[in-house]
Amino acid sequence: MAILNVTERRKLSSRRAADHEPLTCEANEIVRPIHPKAMPVILTEPAEIELWLTAEWKEAKELQRPFPSDAMMLQPVERDEEAILI
Repeated sequence: MAILNVTERRKLSSRRAADHEPLTCEANEIVRPIHPKAMPVILTEPAEIELWLTAEWKEAKELQRPFPSDAMMLQPVERDEEAILI
């Protein structure tokens, strides 16, 4: 599985820096109630990951789509209240 990021490299004064931003898309039916605006692009197929890493943007941008809702499952999160530091 891969969650896609876009990296921009630039030179800042005398050193190089890179900004990493998650590539997002429209939220699917499972994510939308939690985060209505967007979700990260998720790839699970080796061919899609290879395409993202090697293709020109014109072809790779087709991967910017919601992950299928039927392939996701919400899991409850249990917190140990004593472990939370405020």
